[in-house]
Amino acid sequence: MRVKPWVAFTTALPDDQVEDGHNNIVLFGGRNVAVAIGEIFTQLGCEVAEPEHAAENGWEFSLRYEARHRFWCQVNSTSHPVFRLLFENMSFRPGAAPDAAAYAELALKLAAALKNDPQFKEVTWWSIKEGPPEEDEFGSAEAKKQAREDPSSPISAAGKEGGRPPWGCLALALFVTLSGVASLSLFFAGISRDRPGEIIFSGTCCVVVGLLGFLRAWYERVET
Repeated sequence: MRVKPWVAFTTALPDDQVEDGHNNIVLFGGRNVAVAIGEIFTQLGCEVAEPEHAAENGWEFSLRYEARHRFWCQVNSTSHPVFRLLFENMSFRPGAAPDAAAYAELALKLAAALKNDPQFKEVTWWSIKEGPPEEDEFGSAEAKKQAREDPSSPISAAGKEGGRPPWGCLALALFVTLSGVASLSLFFAGISRDRPGEIIFSGTCCVVVGLLGFLRAWYERVET
């Protein structure tokens, strides 16, 4: 299953944006919202870091679930009381079955908690392709048309975790790997003996980088 990383909602929490006397923003709003969501994650068994100010991007914080699964959240708004939350899987292998399962499990728990929390209303979930609706579109018929599937669910039925790899990344990884293999093959075949240390080093690096590229492309498989 694939998690929709964008959450849009309205909140009853007060606007905590700080401005100077000339309508210039000194501190962007949303820290209280980030703290409240962090408290929800804490109740769900997560270790949550303190929110950090990210200027016009709002507030962001990291968290751990079951000690080994890492996630990252960013809360932002340009028009209180409408907010957007970006909830991303930052595990070392985000596409691996255990990490993907933990991501989906935590997203479902968060969806249930937000639904039952009176501080948050009109909670909807959006895929990367759809993106969250703009503040002026939120709750409108146009925003509802934007949703390809049920926006009340954090799980996408249209795609699945572990879909096809990004072919461009695979092609690049293949090229780098084959370049390294060719360089090493020519050297050990005796065809190219100039600067042996440099050839072995560069060829080995190409092979290693190429293989790492394959792994990265595999773990970042895209929605089908």
